[in-house]
Amino acid sequence: MEPVTIKRLRQFDSVYNAIAWAQNQIEPTPKNPVKPRMTTQQPSLGEVQIYSGLLEIYDKAYAEYSKELADVKERTLNIYCTLVDYIREESGLNNIPEQYRSKVYNKAYSDGHAEGYYSVYQHLCNLVEIFE
Repeated sequence: MEPVTIKRLRQFDSVYNAIAWAQNQIEPTPKNPVKPRMTTQQPSLGEVQIYSGLLEIYDKAYAEYSKELADVKERTLNIYCTLVDYIREESGLNNIPEQYRSKVYNKAYSDGHAEGYYSVYQHLCNLVEIFE
């Protein structure tokens, strides 16, 4: 996956395409390994040994899964933060008085987040026009 930066997002011909591309850079959540279970209530020694081996394999797989999940979450958060910065910049939010920026962004976010980042951008552009 290519890193998502504001510089890279500016290369697109539209904000819509930039947002769509950035969201496609988000990796899928890794699959959680399945924990083994004992199949009988009174297992034999052999069944316990097999279960013990399977549990060791599971513990290693779960550790790898946890690390990969943390990495995916961190990259996803970075992408979302970059998208928000890009949307703020492209909408002109950074050109209005600083004291109003967070309120204007929060209003646009509450009105448009259900439809996605492009909708937030559109709401933000409409609100920024008030200050022109």
